[in-house]
Amino acid sequence: MPKSHSQHNFEACKFLLEDGKFLDWVVTTAFYSALHLVQEEIFPFRDDEGYEYSSFEQYYSKG
Repeated sequence: MPKSHSQHNFEACKFLLEDGKFLDWVVTTAFYSALHLVQEEIFPFRDDEGYEYSSFEQYYSKG
């Protein structure tokens, strides 16, 4: 089973933190790890009208 996008970014974050040379990328990979984790937990999402969304982009574009 392939790793989720959030897990991949989290592992990159830990690697960069241990290296200690690229702390700006630690913050960036932590942010994207959290963003992808939330997306993986929320979607797919079905609204009250029965429409199913598979991503944040799809949800916000319906507006």
